[in-house]
Amino acid sequence: MIDQPWYRLVAGSDLLRTLMRRTGDGRPVSIRALAEAAQIHHSTIGHLLTGVQDVVREPIAQAIADRIGVDLHVLWERDGRTARSHRQTLTKTAEASSCSACPNSLNAEAAGSPVPTASSERTPARVAAEKGTSR
Repeated sequence: MIDQPWYRLVAGSDLLRTLMRRTGDGRPVSIRALAEAAQIHHSTIGHLLTGVQDVVREPIAQAIADRIGVDLHVLWERDGRTARSHRQTLTKTAEASSCSACPNSLNAEAAGSPVPTASSERTPARVAAEKGTSR
């Protein structure tokens, strides 16, 4: 079996979200309706919209583009990675996300622990602002 190529969102989740608000027929499409059209679980669309995931196989990318009413390459670009390197990346990501000691792990988020983000990290300027002093 020949691996199907991977496709990456051209402009991240912003373009997908915008096109979902106004599809080719002028009406919005919900996450679940888009997932149903692509024959995938609705969480995959959710992951694409939140940036957790940005690549899908070609048939899924084509089905999403078809339902939204745009050509494939308006929304997607072929990902240059080989299937093998993509599997290695996914494996490394899964290993990192299963680390219970890692504060950035997916397990921390699932357990209800806050996961630090760029906007929530305690930088010297943020600490100073919290104390009411400027730096």
